[in-house]
Amino acid sequence: MIDTPILIVEDEDDTAYAVGELLARAGFAVNHASNGLAGLDYLRSHERPAMILLDWSMPLMNGRQMMQALQAEPEWRNIPVVLFTADPDAKKRALEIRAAGYLKKPCAAFDLLTIVDNTVRSPS
Repeated sequence: MIDTPILIVEDEDDTAYAVGELLARAGFAVNHASNGLAGLDYLRSHERPAMILLDWSMPLMNGRQMMQALQAEPEWRNIPVVLFTADPDAKKRALEIRAAGYLKKPCAAFDLLTIVDNTVRSPS
């Protein structure tokens, strides 16, 4: 998985940094956007990521709104998205937006690496 691009869309800088460092040490090429609008801007100007780790509650554009925008664009609709949220209804939210999976914050490093690895390895 060396240099496999992952986009983290997360408004909490500390969380994004910690997750990004963990994924980078595991060999992923990590990029960060602080909200859904910034995530869409990133997608317009960069290589397609192998997956998106998406927070639910963010300013300007939340996870649901970003997922709707992804689904509206043919070149983005097949990017696997894992919902990464502290929302107590994480599983329900993931099902609502048809995410590839979900992970509740806080989580163990092993769980994060497992879901990311499984998501990028699975055929789209």
